[in-house]
Amino acid sequence: MSETVPQEALDMVGKDLVPPLTFEVEKGAIRKLAEAIDDPNPLYTDAEYAKKSKYGANIAPLLMVTTLGAPELQAALMTKIPVGPKKNGIVKGFDVEFSQPLKAGDEITVTCKVADISGKEAKMGFMINITTVREFKNQKGEVIARETMAAARW
Repeated sequence: MSETVPQEALDMVGKDLVPPLTFEVEKGAIRKLAEAIDDPNPLYTDAEYAKKSKYGANIAPLLMVTTLGAPELQAALMTKIPVGPKKNGIVKGFDVEFSQPLKAGDEITVTCKVADISGKEAKMGFMINITTVREFKNQKGEVIARETMAAARW
C-alpha cells in the first residue's frame, strides 16, 4: 500500500506557517556575529565608519537575516504541519535573495508561508517534502530578503 500526503497537510499550502514575527536588529548582536564568523569588516563593528558610509549605520553580515525567526520556523515545521506519525525532519537547503542590508536599529518583520508540499518514496520510506518562503521586511515595509527553504519529514 503506497502512502500519500495527508489532505490536512496539503491544505496548508499558501498559508502562514507561523504568525508574523518582529525583531530589532541590535548593534551588539551584529558585533557578536561578526566576531563569531571572524569578519573584521568595519561596517559591522565601527559605528563612526559605518555612519559615514552609504548605509549611514552599522549593517549586519548577510547571514544574520536567516537567523531571524529560525527557531520558530524549525519548531513549526516539526509541529504545525500534520504529516501523521513522521517524527524525523531535516532542512535540505535554502536559497536567499538579498535586496538590501540589515541595519542596526531596523525592525524586521518576518513572515513565512508554506509554498509547496509533496510526497515521494525514498530509501527510508515515504518522505514529505515541504517548501517554505520567508519574507523579511523593515519598518518601512521594504523587502530586505526573501528565503526559499526545502525541508523533509519522514
